[in-house]
Amino acid sequence: YFFTLYTHTCCSFLTYLSIMVFFICDKCNETLKKSKVDAHAAKCYCESVSCVDCSVRFYGDDYRLHTSCVTEAERYEKSVYKGPKKGSKATPQELWMEVIYAAPPGASADIAKYMNDLTTLGENVPRKEKQFRNFVANSLKLRDTRVVEKIWKHLMSVKEATSNAAQKTNNVNASKIKEADELTQAPPVSALESMRKEETKVCKVVTKESSIDSNLNSKAVAKVMKKVLKKAPNSSMKVKDLRSQVQTRLGTDDKKAIKRLMEEQLQGSTKKKFKVEGKIVILTA
Repeated sequence: YFFTLYTHTCCSFLTYLSIMVFFICDKCNETLKKSKVDAHAAKCYCESVSCVDCSVRFYGDDYRLHTSCVTEAERYEKSVYKGPKKGSKATPQELWMEVIYAAPPGASADIAKYMNDLTTLGENVPRKEKQFRNFVANSLKLRDTRVVEKIWKHLMSVKEATSNAAQKTNNVNASKIKEADELTQAPPVSALESMRKEETKVCKVVTKESSIDSNLNSKAVAKVMKKVLKKAPNSSMKVKDLRSQVQTRLGTDDKKAIKRLMEEQLQGSTKKKFKVEGKIVILTA
């Protein structure tokens, strides 16, 4: 039991340290918690501090806007880093502290000092209105309820602006992810079906053409010529007309092949099936 409790405590402490942002004084190199930077600057008179994790230098009060940073894994693993685990979101208190640190720059003159003082009071500033009022009254010795009301309203406006900005960023990221998914998404079933039908048509055309080419031989042409001339008046027909009908019946567009095969029949026939008189072909057998 004690070992489990010890382990849980250590893990919680390490998680807390990974969330906290620490700075190094650029003058004396002292390591500082965020809430201690202002007090240290008043003693050391340093002009800037640098983030321990990302080494970015901040001048004046700029460090207050630095609410989160890279993790050690992200820093040292670099290209191998796979990003944070799913579900590791900022807690409500962390988001509230981001609002506290972002509030001073836009505060009016009468509450600017109090807003700056709030950033030095640690990471446990209450986020509920009643507790916040008591906290401010005790920690800042502020008894004027009108000023406290103004501070609270200013924090609420900053919170709303921060929330809207975060929502806008999330929407943009979601839109980009959706576009990427649509680009990588498989085509719909209807598109696949149309592609398959097109492939089937092409296959049929190729098969038909191959069968046509296989039928283009001297024997097939002679057979068709004989059939056409038998139906013609006096079993005779012009060479041009006969060639056209033979081509149509064989279902081919290869005019040169038809012409060559017909000439072989008309000139080299040993059985004298066809007789040519000028431009007329006569069936003799």
